[in-house]
Amino acid sequence: MAPNDRILSSLEGSPCNYCEEGILIREQFKGNSAVLCSQCGTPAIQSWEPE
Repeated sequence: MAPNDRILSSLEGSPCNYCEEGILIREQFKGNSAVLCSQCGTPAIQSWEPE
């Protein structure tokens, strides 16, 4: 597992810091691997490959 995948996986299931109801899930955000809130959609972290 790549270091970025470990970081994203470790945050999955954590509570959202931006709203009271959401939990963090793995999704794509603007084409990047990310962990974002299931309720408000705010990304907690995203990872992208350099060009």
